[in-house]
Amino acid sequence: MKQLLRFSTVLLLTSCHAIPESNHHSGFRDIGWMHGKCLAIKNSKLKLPVEVTVVHLENSNQITQGHVTNKATSADNCYALTEDRKQINIDNGYSFYQVSSESDIGLAIGLIHIPEPQKYSYHYCTTSEGIQYSMKLQGNSVWQGYYYLGYDSEETCSAEANH
Repeated sequence: MKQLLRFSTVLLLTSCHAIPESNHHSGFRDIGWMHGKCLAIKNSKLKLPVEVTVVHLENSNQITQGHVTNKATSADNCYALTEDRKQINIDNGYSFYQVSSESDIGLAIGLIHIPEPQKYSYHYCTTSEGIQYSMKLQGNSVWQGYYYLGYDSEETCSAEANH
């Protein structure tokens, strides 16, 4: 019995290990949603300029590159800062940045320093007042973001999509 207990303890101790840093990322700080060339991300201290991988949700999840150049300060360069939606999006913890890109951007997900973006699946759907963005790996949610639009919209999100 002592030998079984000792074996179990050794097995437990040797099987517990930290996730390697290269496989772990802070979803709140390096993934954000985009509407046009504006990135909304829960990171107020991005070191600029920085490369951003853009996953175009309205274009079969096409992946392109852009650069985050500076903070967005008005609705002129960031739709999420339009007066009827600005405060709620800010209160949800988002900071807003301008993105330069050779391609047009509609609804997208922006990734900072995320290797192998093609191994993830990306989705969006509409709620009664906004857009729910999500990113999954092998069916498991990695990140979700919410964009408040400031007006009623037709819901396309199913209960499953919100989990």
